[in-house]
Amino acid sequence: MSGWRMMFKKIKSGLRTKPQGGMPPRGAMPSREPAPILRDRFRAGAAEKEAPDGANRTRRPIARSSPRRFKGRRLCLKGFGASPSFPAAGADADRDLRETISGFTVWEKLRALRDRPEFRLRLFICLGTLVILIGLAQTFVSWGLKAPGGGKVVEFDIPKGAPTSWVAEKLYRQGIIRNPVVFRCYARCYHLDKKIKSGTYRLSSDLTVSGVLVLLTKGGQLAKRFTIPEGFTLAEIARRLDEQGIVEKNDFLGEAAAGRFNYRFLNESPAGPACLEGYLFPDTYQVLPDTPAHAVIELMLRRFAEVAGEIDLPAEAGKQGLTLNEAVTLASLVEREAKLGEERALIAGVLYNRLRRGIPLQVDATVEYALGEHRERILYSDLEVDSPYNTYRITGLPPGPIAAPGRASLLAAVEPEKTDYLYYVAKPDGSHAFARTLGEHNANKERYLKN
Repeated sequence: MSGWRMMFKKIKSGLRTKPQGGMPPRGAMPSREPAPILRDRFRAGAAEKEAPDGANRTRRPIARSSPRRFKGRRLCLKGFGASPSFPAAGADADRDLRETISGFTVWEKLRALRDRPEFRLRLFICLGTLVILIGLAQTFVSWGLKAPGGGKVVEFDIPKGAPTSWVAEKLYRQGIIRNPVVFRCYARCYHLDKKIKSGTYRLSSDLTVSGVLVLLTKGGQLAKRFTIPEGFTLAEIARRLDEQGIVEKNDFLGEAAAGRFNYRFLNESPAGPACLEGYLFPDTYQVLPDTPAHAVIELMLRRFAEVAGEIDLPAEAGKQGLTLNEAVTLASLVEREAKLGEERALIAGVLYNRLRRGIPLQVDATVEYALGEHRERILYSDLEVDSPYNTYRITGLPPGPIAAPGRASLLAAVEPEKTDYLYYVAKPDGSHAFARTLGEHNANKERYLKN
């Protein structure tokens, strides 16, 4: 009888013998006894446990299978315990078998499990879950680092010795940050949690977490707050900042004329010292003491860019046949002329009618800008000033804005009210009387400007 026939006969009888020439092939019938190496380990462990108490137990060296010998041997280990390949012979035998298997190296256990389909599926699920959790965590942190927005400004007091957790929770309750956990983690990651100093600060909900920490780590410096009203010229803005101790007037005007600012909308503005006229958005701002003029201007230009983007100013101006600079220029005229909010769109409609008919705009505010000073009353001699901004002498819009228009005037410039009025005159109460013909306009002048 050949060797292979003897092997098949022993397999049928439940015994597994190692065929000549190497390990049994994959897919062979599972044995009813442990593999030789596992069997030896099991027997060695059982012999040691059977030794009487107090006897000198000698630990027999058990040869481990080499990676090459172990390769190809398929073990069915569920939880590295008893399995169909290792039939349990009672609770003691099952425990001994588990202890024997627990002595295997991690490499041997992984090799035993690598071909199991459920192992690969669980590995794929674990890796996929890990990637999803990392993505969600990154999204959450990115959201928590952003400014809440809304323009809320509060005075924030930090007592001496206040922990970072207290600061984060109070900032969150006052609406300055979005999440206190993100604030604490960011501060600890950049080693800023121990640098927060006590003092009084003026904080805004428009600041990001990094911006808030920059202020809090300065220590004891109260941010300065200033407001630029709508309709202020560049010179008036410089004077206001100088009066409030934000930045000196000459430094501000010098930086506005020669400074470099990377904004696309400035490419259309006229060259010269008034190149930023109309683009310093009127709003309320806060800066630290000794903030340079360039940073102040950058803050106001960034705000203009935000508002222009919110109302889609370039596209809306194009619908009216205007460039962005022309729309801002028209908005500045509306800002200086309109005293009542409900008249902004109507005044813009009148200016559009005059532009389309080629009639000079004859806006008194442009004469004041050309003269370089405010006049309570415009004289006839003032109308003759030689300037491209004098709309009594030129036809069309001036080369650039004459003041800083607010959001309402920017909207009126690109969304004018449809009307057939061509003239208007100011009333003593600040409103205007509108007229369709020159005769009606002269009658309104006699009525409201007789003094």
